[in-house]
Amino acid sequence: HAGLAALALIAAAVPAVRAETRMQVAAGSTPIYAQASASGQKVGSAVAGEILFVTRSEGDWAAISPPDRLDLWLNKDFIEGNRVIAKSIQIRSGPGVEYGVVGTLERGAPVMPRGESGDWCKIAPPSSTTLWVKKSDLSEIQARTAPIQEVAAVPEPSKPAPAPASEPAPPPPQ
Repeated sequence: HAGLAALALIAAAVPAVRAETRMQVAAGSTPIYAQASASGQKVGSAVAGEILFVTRSEGDWAAISPPDRLDLWLNKDFIEGNRVIAKSIQIRSGPGVEYGVVGTLERGAPVMPRGESGDWCKIAPPSSTTLWVKKSDLSEIQARTAPIQEVAAVPEPSKPAPAPASEPAPPPPQ
């Protein structure tokens, strides 16, 4: 039982991993920000009905996984062969240090380039990136509910017809 007690202690010490919650945009559209602040830099927007993956909440803000259609930026001096070569690099909301930091990548992390602007490389957003929307612009996903229709019975397949007997080969010519 000592092993069980040790396992219980380990399980209690490990923080629970929170799953993403799917939410939909309830407003006509909502800005997506680099920080949890309306004065933060706008990275893009989401339209009514769009599904977003919320990872956590802070006050009036919901942290979301970035939609794949958004572009983020890295200084191209720190990537080579579609991998980060710096020890750590900041992911930014635009092509320059004046744009907000939305995440970091460590050495060896893969990147998916989408273009360049000066010293900056436009990339597909890594899943480690956090962006923000106002919680008040989101709602639970409204699943369409319809009664389950009765399913028609599937008939048993008929037995296959026996294969025709092969014809004897013609006698060899004389």
